[in-house]
Amino acid sequence: MFGEPQHTAYDLHFRCFGIPVRVNPFFWLLGVLLASGSMHGDLQAWMLVLIAWLAALFVAVLVHELGHALVLRNLYGASPNIVLYGFGGIAAHQPTHRTMQTGPSIVISASGVIAGFLLVGLIVLFVMLLGGAVGIRMLEYAPYIRIPIVIFALPAEAFPLSLLPTQAGEVFHNFLSLTILICIFFGILNLLPIYPLDGGQIAREVFLAVDRRNGITYSLMLSILTAGGISVYELSRWVNEANMAGIPFMAIFFAFFAIQSYNALNSYRRF
Repeated sequence: MFGEPQHTAYDLHFRCFGIPVRVNPFFWLLGVLLASGSMHGDLQAWMLVLIAWLAALFVAVLVHELGHALVLRNLYGASPNIVLYGFGGIAAHQPTHRTMQTGPSIVISASGVIAGFLLVGLIVLFVMLLGGAVGIRMLEYAPYIRIPIVIFALPAEAFPLSLLPTQAGEVFHNFLSLTILICIFFGILNLLPIYPLDGGQIAREVFLAVDRRNGITYSLMLSILTAGGISVYELSRWVNEANMAGIPFMAIFFAFFAIQSYNALNSYRRF
């Protein structure tokens, strides 16, 4: 999301569908930090949730970046490589005249979120084929902000639950549930018009199509306003909590985006 990080001796390397993938150790570190807010007195139970969370985060982010990478390679002839790291992931590639055009750029930016939603569909189909019950409820993230969440229940005799010990079956169930949650929640988040999220890239192309001269400036200003507004809102929610528990991660997260966009706008105006 911010540019390819430097290599470390602890990177995990593999290929997926022929595309090189590198996992930076800070990807796992941030995953643990994100899960730390749900830590409670029962350490063993939290560790089981942590395992499911890290697996779900890995799969969801990898599928998202694969969406970008496969479109880049199969539709536009690029040679991408994927890096997963602290703030998510990136499908790095050498830009070409074709990939920088408005239409292809929007398709490439949207393909990651689409891939995540397709994964949700596959999980739902898997659950239904196993005889599980599937439903949708609205998760109230904040006042006036509701996110559709797919919920399901698998029968105990369903494969592979019937072959797994109780705790392993619980981890598997949580893995599927968390993968759905991450794909939907971060998919919607990624569509916000904020740099360097996919929505920010799409907004830039739309503004450029309307006003070639000022499009980038307008998109960066929209990014600052959106990210800054969300940061202030998240901080106010945290302050209004009874004990201000934990770290206001979302407020910090969006404040960082707002600062990045502000710096990018200043740099752009100097040139």
